[in-house]
Amino acid sequence: MIVSNSRKLPAKKTSTFNPSSFSLSLFFHSLQPSWTWKITPHLTHTLTFSLTYRSNAANTPDIFFNENEWQIGGREELKLKISQNFTLLMGTDAHEILYTGAARVPFFLPYPQFPSPQQPFPPLRDLKGQESVLDWGVYVEGDYRWQKLRLIPGLRLEEITYAGRMHQSLQPRFTARYDLNSHIALKAATGIYQKYPPLQNIALTIGNPDLGLENAWQTSVGFEWQITQALSLDTTGFYNYLWDQSSPSTATRLIGKTLQPLYFENNQRGRIVGLEVWLRHHPYKNFFGWIAYTLSRSERINPTTPTWFLFSQDQTHILTLIASYIFPYNIQLGARFRVVSGNPTTPIRGAVYDSDTGSYLPLNGAVRSARLPLFHQLDLRIDKFWVFNRWRFSLYLDIQNVYNQKNPEFITQSYDFSQSQYFTGLPILPVIGIGGEF
Repeated sequence: MIVSNSRKLPAKKTSTFNPSSFSLSLFFHSLQPSWTWKITPHLTHTLTFSLTYRSNAANTPDIFFNENEWQIGGREELKLKISQNFTLLMGTDAHEILYTGAARVPFFLPYPQFPSPQQPFPPLRDLKGQESVLDWGVYVEGDYRWQKLRLIPGLRLEEITYAGRMHQSLQPRFTARYDLNSHIALKAATGIYQKYPPLQNIALTIGNPDLGLENAWQTSVGFEWQITQALSLDTTGFYNYLWDQSSPSTATRLIGKTLQPLYFENNQRGRIVGLEVWLRHHPYKNFFGWIAYTLSRSERINPTTPTWFLFSQDQTHILTLIASYIFPYNIQLGARFRVVSGNPTTPIRGAVYDSDTGSYLPLNGAVRSARLPLFHQLDLRIDKFWVFNRWRFSLYLDIQNVYNQKNPEFITQSYDFSQSQYFTGLPILPVIGIGGEF
């Protein structure tokens, strides 16, 4: 039995959620040595190796999410200058990813249950899984220059294996550039890009191992203007079309004699349109920096939705300011300031009470018709370098979120959805680190 409890929620709300009971940890380690050998004046060989470890964890007394990922890979590349006007680039790369994940989260069934389950709604469910991905590819790229024109056709052949299945991919790409004069150049690019779906959608208990590759067609046009010796302007308009994107599904499939939900399918399409403006001050008299602004709109559509809706990570405005100055004694001071539109959210207009389960069900408004507040943050970093004959050692202090801005990350709700509050991101965070370059 369901009793209506729909009502307008107050503009300013609080919640019984206790942020002190929430913990979040993020780890990232990366090693990427590279070796370049100039075999002849016209032939260059480059070899790159990479090893990355990533770990994310979020925990509360009732729910948690943990994932770990190892990635190992390498790339070998040959660059051959065949003539004064034509250069050929050939290469191969391979990456293997080992992923493990576990979670206990509120689980909304993709279809209703009758009668209602005798447990709180939504029920908590334990999810776990592991998956490996082997991504191997070969590519070729030609760089042809004729007077003021530059043409770069390219082709990538890729073989991606996950969930015990092999997927082949052929990705043609093309870039063109034309110098109007010594200061202004026009540019355009287009290409097909394919990748494996998010590993959580494959590996966890509710993952679908039959998911295929996700596809994108990316196009861009723009111009570059060298205003002065140190100052340049780069403006690019872009349009990307996505298809076969993995997303939650209400479809089912017959396994043996049992009808099982798919949970995820390659059933989503997307489109992204926008403009990027990048004003850059190149290194000159110990100073460099830039101002970058992006105006964009990212939308998605599913077979079950009649109209396009905003992507969960759509950010209309992104403004980034970066400045860095090198002082005597190899001391470098840098700053970064960011202002970003809040991510879209779906507002909750009220709730209904389910007497069978003794819990409340939310009444959602239009999908992603509201947004989180504006994100803004200032970061500072100071580096000290020691330069030797064959290598360089550095010590740095990186201070994230200098003025301790409480930027909302998501909204937490009370048990009856009548009250809510923002859960904010990381506070001021100083980080000390060391680095070495050989």
